[in-house]
Amino acid sequence: MVFGILHYTLIILIILLILSIYYNIKQKRVAKQREGKDLILIKKAYFDTITDLPNRNNIDIIIAEQIARAFRHKKTFLLATVKILNYYEVNLRSKKRAQALIKGSSDRLLSSIRNEDTLSRISDNGFVIVFNEYLEEENSNVIFQRIKSVFDEKFEDDKGSVEIKIGIGKSIYPDDSIEPDGLINDAIRKALN
Repeated sequence: MVFGILHYTLIILIILLILSIYYNIKQKRVAKQREGKDLILIKKAYFDTITDLPNRNNIDIIIAEQIARAFRHKKTFLLATVKILNYYEVNLRSKKRAQALIKGSSDRLLSSIRNEDTLSRISDNGFVIVFNEYLEEENSNVIFQRIKSVFDEKFEDDKGSVEIKIGIGKSIYPDDSIEPDGLINDAIRKALN
């Protein structure tokens, strides 16, 4: 009788151990999936899905940090916007082609700025460049000329070629604004004129 009770107790303990191991493995798998989903949500919250560049939420944080640094060191910095002026014309014909145009434009912009500067996509047809330090007028003109020259070449895909029309505007902290939105809006206004 004692042997029977010990035998059943042992069987129950083995079953509980197996269930516990199974449950722990399942929970680890669920936790890993949840972690992957969290990373996707974070990426969607701070990065553009087409270009993988920082988005408006992210660039606002970067500009605020740049403003704090410039204020602390009594420096200025430059911010520029680049608008693809004929984006909506392309988008009317083909959304897929418009996305390819934006991706190609982001690659062109990345190739024309310095490594220490930050490029961000802030709207359907707009990009912001935050220059890490203030550039003298002639140095910034070199970069802006480089940006213009990379857009001289037409965008080409299997449907043909499209001339890319751009507008560039720049804004200087603190002369034009002391707020991230103010700097961006001032540069956008200048890009559209």
